[in-house]
Amino acid sequence: MAMNRTYWLDLGERVGATAGEAVLGVAITEFSSLPVWWAALLVPVLSAAKGALARYVGSPTSASLLRRRPPIAPVPGPPDGPGVTPAA
Repeated sequence: MAMNRTYWLDLGERVGATAGEAVLGVAITEFSSLPVWWAALLVPVLSAAKGALARYVGSPTSASLLRRRPPIAPVPGPPDGPGVTPAA
């Protein structure tokens, strides 16, 4: 199974966003004198906010902040006819 560029970009965004949300959650608890366990409640809230923001910044059909390029149109090839077998 080959992993393409889209996969790696999506994975990188997910890992980076999760790390950023965790750091921000802990920072908020530290600077507001809340117990650090509140970070466990703040991270999902930050994640939901990121997903909501992504609708306006990234792709409107996903929770990704990355803009999706339109798919490349296939190059028309010779017409299939009798006796032509599809390539495997």
